[in-house]
Amino acid sequence: MTLHFGRPRRAIPNDGTLKLAFFFGVVPSVAAAWALFWPGRDLLSARGYYIGQDFVNFWMAGHLGLQGRLTELYDLDAYHMALKSTFSSSIEFMNFSYPPNALPLLLPLALLPYGLALLLWHTFGLAALFMCSFAGANRSKIAEFLPYILSSPLLVLVISVGQASCFLASLFVGALRLLPKRPSLAGALLGLLTVKPQLGILLPPALLILGERRAFIAAGATAMLLLALSFALFGAQPWGDYFAFTVPYQRSVVTQMIGLYPLMMVTPYAGFWALGVPTNVALLLHTLIAIGVAAITCLSLRWPVDSRLKIVFLGLSSVIVTPYCLDYDLTLPAAAILCWLVPRTSPVPFPTTLALRAFWAVPLTGVALIRVHLPVTPVAVIALFVVLVRQARRELADNAAGQMMPASKSQPPEPDDRHALDLT
Repeated sequence: MTLHFGRPRRAIPNDGTLKLAFFFGVVPSVAAAWALFWPGRDLLSARGYYIGQDFVNFWMAGHLGLQGRLTELYDLDAYHMALKSTFSSSIEFMNFSYPPNALPLLLPLALLPYGLALLLWHTFGLAALFMCSFAGANRSKIAEFLPYILSSPLLVLVISVGQASCFLASLFVGALRLLPKRPSLAGALLGLLTVKPQLGILLPPALLILGERRAFIAAGATAMLLLALSFALFGAQPWGDYFAFTVPYQRSVVTQMIGLYPLMMVTPYAGFWALGVPTNVALLLHTLIAIGVAAITCLSLRWPVDSRLKIVFLGLSSVIVTPYCLDYDLTLPAAAILCWLVPRTSPVPFPTTLALRAFWAVPLTGVALIRVHLPVTPVAVIALFVVLVRQARRELADNAAGQMMPASKSQPPEPDDRHALDLT
């Protein structure tokens, strides 16, 4: 059954939901990526970043770790000098913002030349993303969606900036898909997300609400193991430097909106800041929205709706509740959306189609529009969350009405477990 809000509208195939977003989004996105990130002389972009941009940080962290030079990693000035001596004397200032528990995972990168490491980084990242997003879908459905996903504005952005978003999204969505049948493995995967802790704020309460205590314990144990491994390999100094240098700098990034950050942040806080709201007021308004989104997300985990939709709620809320989240992190809810949308046999309602198209099209065009104080990306993310919540509530009401109909007139239930995250 296809659900609509208001007047009935023509149903749009689910792959068509992304097609229009592709046509409207890919050209300006490629143009923005070319202007901001395409390498020129000395493999530096127009803004002074080396090819692969953020991947420089991941490779360099492993490089300094292998050479026993981690005292330079979190010291902002020393790290900039190390980048200049390794890549180019003209490279723009960068900092490594990840906590030291990420370092054991990055050491293998430095065993490879930079170019080969970057190529494998994108190859394995995309493979992991597609495996968790397309698991369970038939080949014809994958073939319909794949061209529009590969050339989507979001993947154009992720590949341009060399981020870890595909891996993080795979951990998040893959873990939630494994949760019912492999809770310990799912918890271990979620424990690895502590390398970017702001994206997993809602995961501990979500696991408890779902009654997944084994996953909760496994996630905590994995996080503690990663922490212990960082101390065993590198000692306590990287942690001291991280809290002495990196945490204050990242705090200033959020409050002062330094460099590219105001162009790339996608949170409600960033939207209010772009509209000229003072920082303290913007953070307060963000907090109020975050509390509401977190409460709705936690409640939705108990709703008898499509379990894949619950993962979408968790994915979207993960990038809304934290004040510090950049546009490439939208890969996480995007993977959850694909997990829900690709196997779906009935078209989504028309308002959801519009919200999905806006979400899919804005990651890079939002960078341009924020320059004229139009925070379209935060609005698109929140709008999609609201529309999907409304769709879920409408489905709940329709299901309740269907159960009250005489048995001869009621429709058979859909053959999936709507009470658990069983997606295998």
